[in-house]
Amino acid sequence: MEQEEQAESKQWELRLERARYQAKRAERQYQAVEPENRLVARSLEKQWEEQLRAVETAEKEYHVWKSRRLGALTQADREAIVALGSDFPTLWQAETTTNEERKQMVRLVIREVIVDSKRAGGQVWVQINWQTGAQEQFWYQRRVSSYAVFTGTTQLRAKSSATYVPGGRSRQ
Repeated sequence: MEQEEQAESKQWELRLERARYQAKRAERQYQAVEPENRLVARSLEKQWEEQLRAVETAEKEYHVWKSRRLGALTQADREAIVALGSDFPTLWQAETTTNEERKQMVRLVIREVIVDSKRAGGQVWVQINWQTGAQEQFWYQRRVSSYAVFTGTTQLRAKSSATYVPGGRSRQ
């Protein structure tokens, strides 16, 4: 949360810097015009005033954002967050936890999930990329509707032909 807040703060600083630069540039253009060119001077003065209003608007929006943002986390807040994280199963299963909150919790720990059902016939490959950078890979047997797409067909045939003998007896 602190990193996100720092990133947003940096974006606001850049936005304010850009608005101030545009206003200074408009002022320099206005100051550089010859007094005899009244029409040009009026249009440049108008642009300068617009840029000053844009700076004022951006500063007001920044102050509104700054007043709404979260304050710095206290030590007690940090300890409460760590306690919740260490007892994740209880938090997950709590009656007060909504499905939307569970989805948000999953998004905090998992960056992406990749699923590929075409790498091997009858199997599904899954890769979980965690926010920490760690990765886990899994293979799952697919449910199939016919033996033609079942990956273990050859092993199944080998077992059935080795153990089945016509006449009702099975070989060992």
